Amino acid sequence: MQLSITDGVTERLSLFLEQLGKHLWDSRQRASFAMYVLGLLSSLPNKSVESIAALFATDPTETDAVYQRLLHFLGVAPWPDADVRHAATSFALAELQRRGPVQTLIIDDTSFPKKGSASVGVKRQYCGALGKVANCQVIVSLTAATEFAHIPIDMEPYLPKEWTDSQSLRERAHIPTEVTFQTKPDIALSLIERALKNGIPQAVVLADGAYGTDGKFRDGVRELGLHYAVGIQLDTKVQLIRNEDECVSVKELLARVGARPFRRYTWREGSKKALHARFAFFPVRIPKSKHQESLWLMIERRDEAVEKDRAYLCSLPQNTPRKRLIYILKERWCTEAAYQESKGQLGMDQYQGRLYTGLQHHLSSVICTYAFIVSERQRQERNGNPGKGVMVRTAEIPQRHSPTSIATLRKRIANAVTPWFLASFPARPRRQTTQIQTDVAPVLANGTGG
Repeated sequence: MQLSITDGVTERLSLFLEQLGKHLWDSRQRASFAMYVLGLLSSLPNKSVESIAALFATDPTETDAVYQRLLHFLGVAPWPDADVRHAATSFALAELQRRGPVQTLIIDDTSFPKKGSASVGVKRQYCGALGKVANCQVIVSLTAATEFAHIPIDMEPYLPKEWTDSQSLRERAHIPTEVTFQTKPDIALSLIERALKNGIPQAVVLADGAYGTDGKFRDGVRELGLHYAVGIQLDTKVQLIRNEDECVSVKELLARVGARPFRRYTWREGSKKALHARFAFFPVRIPKSKHQESLWLMIERRDEAVEKDRAYLCSLPQNTPRKRLIYILKERWCTEAAYQESKGQLGMDQYQGRLYTGLQHHLSSVICTYAFIVSERQRQERNGNPGKGVMVRTAEIPQRHSPTSIATLRKRIANAVTPWFLASFPARPRRQTTQIQTDVAPVLANGTGG
């Protein structure tokens, strides 16, 4: 029996908003937060503050007042991002862990291309979204993943030295005095440490070579009591356990061993074909590392890839099955899925404000919205609804869609969210309240309406 998304969703949403609302200062902040979350859930193609304000204004003359209110809430109003994020992700993780434990904590970063240079943290740097050096903001994130689902639990903007060392730029962007320059690996470690203090379960830390090549990052993860499986550069020096007097780069080792140690492994069935590659494993130590422990050096060889060989270090015990090592390593795809869904469905990369506080508040709102959708998806799948690979048509959504995809659930939850926005909104004449519901509901669900 398939369950409707509306079965009990009001009670769950009420509890969710109640937990988040405890960290907001008053009813006005709670109303603005609900309005902004509804805007992120809506089908607006551009989820800027201005377009969300226009969506909720009862008439054109009110648009500016709503816009100024939202602008103040996001850019200026003080509210604790860390507490709001923790409340939202704890709510979602409770649902996720009913199906399985958290098994990985994934560090990665994403970029937001920008045309101008006034937004906080913007500079010409490598932009992953464009695949080249360009003007952009970079956000470092931490994602928690179980076997069945994943949610971003924290994010932090990367601020280049040009921003942290310039008093004029700091004042212009309202960067707090306690925020100083940190490298991306330093930010990543602070995100992990904060997560553990907040009670996030211990799990294997995953990261690409931008983080894994940094020995300080790897040592920091181990000092926090966690294992890691991270990418490294091919020029990284290692000591082979069988001959610890010899120190060679990964590239030199590969030239020496050739193709002999490689075996083919499959780690997941993809939507079109099985995902597989050849792997080689070497027990090694890292010279001059603070932790002189045995590590797995894992080499992945993809015959058809431009970058043929990729190297990884893993601190899991030497008796860990090799198929398990590969499975854990490849779970890093979860963070890319989270970025695509957050950007494509919730406008994570569409914030147009310039202030540090505003960017943090926007990221918090996206994290919270995503967390609630994922908790609903896990509840649906746990109670027998079709999985993500099944495509259906319904009277509500005539196009072929996956019933538990982020895109589908965003549309279906939007209508259920409307009453909670109305309950949080400051008292107004009955005619206006009715008009809001009439105008807003179609846009939330289908992107139609005024």
